[in-house]
Amino acid sequence: MDNFRKDEQVENKSSNNTIFTKETFGMLMVLFAVLCMVCLITKDAVFGQVGGNISAFLLGALGYFAYPYFVLFAYYGITLVIGKTIPFSKKSSTYVSLFFMLVILLVHGITSARFGGDTINFANISYGKYLTSCYDAGKGVATAGGVVAGLICYWAMRLFTY
Repeated sequence: MDNFRKDEQVENKSSNNTIFTKETFGMLMVLFAVLCMVCLITKDAVFGQVGGNISAFLLGALGYFAYPYFVLFAYYGITLVIGKTIPFSKKSSTYVSLFFMLVILLVHGITSARFGGDTINFANISYGKYLTSCYDAGKGVATAGGVVAGLICYWAMRLFTY
């Protein structure tokens, strides 16, 4: 009798796990990416103040590279729904990812060197003030990489400029 109850419990556990599948996760990823892209593109035109705040947050955190991030996020969600894999080897995917990270850091360094028309003196600006400036730039003319790229780019800019 005990074996019957254990089998029944195992069967119930496996049936609960089938609700959240790869396809469901992929659809949630696509939905999230589309909503974020709508907020990024329209700012406060569609979702009002909330859409404007979401857009400012995403541009402050990720910069202008938020657009390709969410396009790739939606693409990955679609591949999960379809069930196909990305046809790249891990080695080539790693190299391509590293290349794009370096491009993001380079473009972020170029776009964040001037905030409000003033050139930043990296010898006199603190790390926190620089990151705050990167985030606040999302409300106006954003940087390329936002705070995420600013976490690394500040130290490189400080090392190579002064």
